[in-house]
Amino acid sequence: MNSLRGVCALFMLSSGAGKEVGSAPFVYKETHCPDSVEVFFRDELDAFKARQEIMNTAMPVQLFWVSADGRETYLRDLEPFEGVKLDTWGGDRFFVRPKSRQASGSVLLDLTVGVREVRLPGDMDCAGLPGLGSARKKPPPGPITDAATMRGWSNESPCDLVASWVWPNGTERWMADLIAGPSGKGYHHEVTYTGHDFVFRLADGRLAHRHKVAPAVVPTCPKNPQGQQGVSSEELLGLLRGLNDEEEFEESGFGASKAQPLTSDQLLGLLKGFEDEEDSEDSE
Repeated sequence: MNSLRGVCALFMLSSGAGKEVGSAPFVYKETHCPDSVEVFFRDELDAFKARQEIMNTAMPVQLFWVSADGRETYLRDLEPFEGVKLDTWGGDRFFVRPKSRQASGSVLLDLTVGVREVRLPGDMDCAGLPGLGSARKKPPPGPITDAATMRGWSNESPCDLVASWVWPNGTERWMADLIAGPSGKGYHHEVTYTGHDFVFRLADGRLAHRHKVAPAVVPTCPKNPQGQQGVSSEELLGLLRGLNDEEEFEESGFGASKAQPLTSDQLLGLLKGFEDEEDSEDSE
């Protein structure tokens, strides 16, 4: 990979198919306010096409793509409550740093694009539970529109899992079977939208994991000079709850082909008309 690919990743999706996720895909990693950052090796040949959103809830910041040897390439500025969508590759790494000279050198967000690992809760096991056998044929992915995003999951549990998309009314639609073990069939990539909800269940129906699609959040770190107060990841997820169709997504500001700034009032306005978390949970 070179710096040019990192820059172009902001504006276009590569026409190449990329390599299918194999036995060791890149794992998504989102670290807020790290005390230090380390350079780590990544093999470009294992890369796969990806799309990632970032929402800045902090002070004015700058976004950088980080090469495998730790060199940083400046991509763009982000104002408070401004979001950006990155067309990129699995394994690509990004730093978000304060624009302020007083806070130069600090990293607010260290983000590596990759699949989300699905694991069982500590009190759950599948001992004696029959597996699914073989994975059913997956439906074709949806179109990669300007408003769409992409997510991938890796089954890191000892159990076969059934993955489903949750409709706004709580109905679950089957998406994929994630087979446990080294078969290479424990991974799935989906074209989806911010606000969509996914569940992963054991073969007997028990809920093992839930994932809400949301941007990576640039926080306000305590060690940085005082700036605009940000919102936590949980608060942002609450703001995006119920944002389950393309029309509402486009109205949110992430649907534009170029990043559109969102004020705090606009972001809070996304809550209007949506069910709160308690009502949504009651509908399941």
